[in-house]
Amino acid sequence: IHILNFLEEYQRENDVSTSSIHARYRIIRDILGRAAEWKIIKENPAENVKRPKQKYNEYEIYTEEEIKEIFMLLDEHAPLRNRVMIKFAFTGGFRRGELLAIDETDLFFDTNEVRIDESLQYTKKKGYRFKDPKSNSFRKVTMPPDIMQEAAILLREIKKNKLLLGELWRGTDKLLLFGGDMGQPQYPTSPNTWWQRFTKRHNIKPGRLHDMRHSHATMLINQIGKVPGLNIKAISQRLGHANVQTTLNIYTHANRESDILVADAINNILKTGTF
Repeated sequence: IHILNFLEEYQRENDVSTSSIHARYRIIRDILGRAAEWKIIKENPAENVKRPKQKYNEYEIYTEEEIKEIFMLLDEHAPLRNRVMIKFAFTGGFRRGELLAIDETDLFFDTNEVRIDESLQYTKKKGYRFKDPKSNSFRKVTMPPDIMQEAAILLREIKKNKLLLGELWRGTDKLLLFGGDMGQPQYPTSPNTWWQRFTKRHNIKPGRLHDMRHSHATMLINQIGKVPGLNIKAISQRLGHANVQTTLNIYTHANRESDILVADAINNILKTGTF
């Protein structure tokens, strides 16, 4: 019962996936199993705890045409910070906590790269804290040059704002790219709240920041075979997944376009005998 309560509370407070809960279950089971082997405890209490099931949810996928339309609306109607943040989510495939943890030192404008080495987390008990990214997915992600130019403009505006506010500045030692108006970390749900309002105002298909990550992955998977050198391993590394199997399990079910290409290829074989 204590193990189940711990897993349920951890998932509720940290808003993590079922795969993360599954991993923690394995760790607890293995530790208690070793303790039982060493006779520290009589038996492994986790043996009778049913293993949590891993669930892979359906996501709201934005098409390439919808993303182009969204970018046009962002350019016309969104504040600079929100505009850049949403574009980063679509073109970098970052997790929400990773986005909110990006600071000045993570931006490499000469190579158009963004370094992911932290994730922002908020809990009622500990407040804001920066931790390692999920699955220790430290990485650099190459971004479109135009979007990095917008990030550079945003960074200059943040520095100007910091000087203007002076002692009122509430930022930490990190100059966050997507922090609050006074430099403080954004509350994790704030970006989704803004996005939901923006979608309603401009008649855009509703979704979450995480759906932008899934849209990014699906868009890349659909380009396999079209872009030289692009493969599932490269996509998995860009997304920061622990292994390729995770990418396949989560995203290939939504890969309708690639499925159509496969069907066309099979049809071509039946007709001509070749791809």
